[in-house]
Amino acid sequence: MSLSKDKSTSTSDIKILEYVAKLVKNDVNVIDGGRELILRKVGKIVLKPTIWLVDSCNMCGRCCPNKGNAYLETEYDRLLNPDKAIYDEYGLDFSKHRELIDKLEKKTFIINDNEKVFYYIPPVPHKQCYINSTEGRNLNSCPWVLPKDNDVVHCSIHPYRGYTCRFPHIRMWSANNDINSTSIGLREFGRNWALKCYAQFGLEYNDDALAARIQFLRDFNRDIQYLEIPTWLPEIINTMQNILDKGIIPNHDIIIEKTHQRKLF
Repeated sequence: MSLSKDKSTSTSDIKILEYVAKLVKNDVNVIDGGRELILRKVGKIVLKPTIWLVDSCNMCGRCCPNKGNAYLETEYDRLLNPDKAIYDEYGLDFSKHRELIDKLEKKTFIINDNEKVFYYIPPVPHKQCYINSTEGRNLNSCPWVLPKDNDVVHCSIHPYRGYTCRFPHIRMWSANNDINSTSIGLREFGRNWALKCYAQFGLEYNDDALAARIQFLRDFNRDIQYLEIPTWLPEIINTMQNILDKGIIPNHDIIIEKTHQRKLF
């Protein structure tokens, strides 16, 4: 699996496609303004033992870089009909939602000969960003991040943040340089490590945490149906749900490939 692209292509515009690229069942051709991208098919999914465990977040903002916010057409429909009560619940300024809508730009991709629309906000100049400093390093943070007390930040559009930000500590990577395989587990982002993020991983198993993780994947699978790209998400979700239902958490890799699953020892 790989995402091949022209050097001039902005990854901010295609962050959602970067996630999808690690899950596609077939090669996918994407045209972005005359530039061609190829999402290489993945033949095998490896669920790592960490995927079942709890991670933590101290709201330090170290994983909130100055990247573009990207939304699918299906998400845009929800953005146009926001629930103010959710902003109130988080104690956030609802006027930020209008600012979000006003800044969105429309971008069209051709995916397997079908026109697909994205909405995104490009990264802003660094001088407009909140700077998060620690251990002598600086992070040009997302402009939606606002500082609070005691080294804590909050996201001013948290209820309607895009998948660029919503993806939790679930990481997807090619296992042992095997581009035909994607491993999925909990791992720290490189920027978190460099900036001394306080997040912890593999703390314990918790039914509620695993159920929430599965629901997140269900939401992601629902939204990317718009792209008409077959992925491994249904099999991943079913496998995780079956393990949650049985209540027996594996301490080994779970392999998903073709129409069957097997253990890797």
